[in-house]
Amino acid sequence: MALPRGGPSYCLVDIAGRPASKLTHRDTLNAFEGIVENRDLVEIYIPAIDPGSNKVVGVFEIYSDVTPFLAQIQKTSAEIQQAGTENQARLDRIVAASAATADKYAKMMLAVVLGLLGLLYSALFLIVRNGQRIIDRERIERMRAEQILRAREERYRILFDRASDGIVILSLSNNLFSVNESFARMHGYTTKEMQNLTLKDLDTPETHRLVPEKMQRILAGESMTFEVEHYHKDGHIIPLEVSSSLISTDGEPLIQAFHRDITERNRQRNLITEHNALLTQRKAELEEMLGRIKRLEGFISICMQCKKIRAEDDDWHQLERYIGEHSDAVFSHGLCPECFEQQKRCLA
Repeated sequence: MALPRGGPSYCLVDIAGRPASKLTHRDTLNAFEGIVENRDLVEIYIPAIDPGSNKVVGVFEIYSDVTPFLAQIQKTSAEIQQAGTENQARLDRIVAASAATADKYAKMMLAVVLGLLGLLYSALFLIVRNGQRIIDRERIERMRAEQILRAREERYRILFDRASDGIVILSLSNNLFSVNESFARMHGYTTKEMQNLTLKDLDTPETHRLVPEKMQRILAGESMTFEVEHYHKDGHIIPLEVSSSLISTDGEPLIQAFHRDITERNRQRNLITEHNALLTQRKAELEEMLGRIKRLEGFISICMQCKKIRAEDDDWHQLERYIGEHSDAVFSHGLCPECFEQQKRCLA
């Protein structure tokens, strides 16, 4: 609508007649559909210029209801904050679980090392103390040494079989020299069934394609940790983290590999990636909405005579058309009291 000179809208329109706009909140508003309450508005003020004097003789006020956009912005901000909190909590849980697992295996390895050191100390103590008697009783001591060796082998076998990680001993031809219960169980087989399998039977094609390069590095003495994909007995693929190194038994070089199922870890990683993508999408939507609110800001060229507005392509458009294309405002047409009286006089 156009307001007479001297109204409050002139505070926002300078003497040069430049349009202006501002974001306001109205407790009540008299709209075309009636009185509405508690609305956020973009108020746009377009000056009406007197063609003869170039003076501002009135101001067109246009109100655009942006309440839904602001509500959506607040909702999106809350969702972004909640998603960030959930991601941080999930990361904290993963870190805590990893720390507990690492502590558990560190204590286990410490116990094994201390046990082996104790056995080694006992053996050396017996050698120094008994000296010549060990030589005289060579047969007895040899039997005792064989018993100790069997005990060590049994202890190693217990640790091997009861380890929570899957352990496999490979020959250089990729045959499964020995596997523990965990390795067989994570693939859906028994240890007996695995005696007839090779590494190629478990590897996916992509994983098996990389075996020669990894084998060459391990044989060069490098201890490696990497990820692979194996086939389960029922056909589905399981992701595994593998730590492998070169060992030797009776002069024969073998490869020892520890396998850990990382299905859950990959799932958590994928969830975090999806949440980050969602946050990026929400940010783009928020920026788009903010851009829509500010579309009518800036300098607008308007004809002093016919009130047409020059668009970006230098074409001149009716005032109603231009504002309709660049905002969510909708025009309705009528006559103000002064024009109504003028039309009556013309028709009389």
